[in-house]
Amino acid sequence: MQYIPKFILYNRLDGIMYPVDSLEYPLSGSGIIVTSYINDIERKVFTIRKNDFKHNYELLQYVGMKDQIGKEIYESYILKIKDVKTVIIRSLDDWYKLIYKEDLKPKDILIIGNIYQ
Repeated sequence: MQYIPKFILYNRLDGIMYPVDSLEYPLSGSGIIVTSYINDIERKVFTIRKNDFKHNYELLQYVGMKDQIGKEIYESYILKIKDVKTVIIRSLDDWYKLIYKEDLKPKDILIIGNIYQ
């Protein structure tokens, strides 16, 4: 089975997480273009300059797991795991890792927030 990366975009300017439907990297290397379909009618396009991205936006990747109610888990989410509150933490290479010694099943995980709330 092939893994296709999924992302959400956190916009620090309005405090909202947007689903990412497409990412474009112009050949000029000046930034990225993110398209998000809010619903069937509304579409939002972010044209983000490279210098603005780091300060105003965060691109968060789906970690490949869902919680007990079927919600997708993304980087930076705060989870309750078997009655222990924990967080997906950032490792030295600037990626998030969930550090937990046991095999996790969706029934053991509940999303309770994210680091931006």
